[in-house]
Amino acid sequence: MKNFIREIMQNRYSCRNFNDKKIDDKTLREIINLTRLSPSSVGLEPWKFMVVSGENLTPLATICNAQKHIEKCSHAVIIISRNDIRPDDKFLRERIESKGKSKDKVEKYIAFVGSKTGRMSERELCAYTDLQGYLACANLVNIACAFGVQSCIIGGFDYNALSEFIAADGFGAPFHPCVVVALGYSDDEPAKKIRQSLDEVLVYKK
Repeated sequence: MKNFIREIMQNRYSCRNFNDKKIDDKTLREIINLTRLSPSSVGLEPWKFMVVSGENLTPLATICNAQKHIEKCSHAVIIISRNDIRPDDKFLRERIESKGKSKDKVEKYIAFVGSKTGRMSERELCAYTDLQGYLACANLVNIACAFGVQSCIIGGFDYNALSEFIAADGFGAPFHPCVVVALGYSDDEPAKKIRQSLDEVLVYKK
């Protein structure tokens, strides 16, 4: 298992040259299924995963600063964050009730979480939920690599245009786009990774 994880971390790369092979639905669903198990702050899972394929990749590529590898990939996944995690929000209650806690503990937990999220501005809340989306994104690309699927994380896009793109499928407020991940296959060989050494990045508190 350790060697398997090591291989993924050493070989996963940002693919910008996808071939024509398509990811089958079973593989794609399993990648997302495992990604949904990602950690999130207080277990709220404030995300959706929108899969884009076929002709819809062309407008998505335009929105993402005309990055051609998005148009050429098999599928793209838009990680969508959600902000309805304030004290009175239905989603927050549903998530906490799903944990199987007693009614008393549910109310205490809602009060605990709400004491933090309830004080956040909309901008702060977006930043907070986006952090959870990035956690899922990191797992998504490594899980995909384990299935032999290459990926490229796309953070450059027209935010307003992408917001309209997802809103067309019913994901307006409280949802907002977090990040886009292009997925597919490639004939390219991964280049050797050049990274800072362990001694350069590892710091112990004295």
